[in-house]
Amino acid sequence: MKKYKMYKRFCIAIAVFLSHIMCIRVSYLYCTFQWAGKYEGWSAPPDTAFLYAIPFVIGILPCLALTWIFHKKISGIKST
Repeated sequence: MKKYKMYKRFCIAIAVFLSHIMCIRVSYLYCTFQWAGKYEGWSAPPDTAFLYAIPFVIGILPCLALTWIFHKKISGIKST
């Protein structure tokens, strides 16, 4: 049971780390697209920056699913 608690904490840490990096990356790119569209004439709208969140979400979701599975194993509840 102790190893599942360690795995759960590790998955939570990875998910939080990825979410923070995602927010930093997307906000930076949003500002870049906004500035470049105004002053350099880029044609892409700033909302395009949100597409860069997709790989991070693909990484965060499995971490959260594993956290849920490890929590179930720690609690002793059988998952179906």
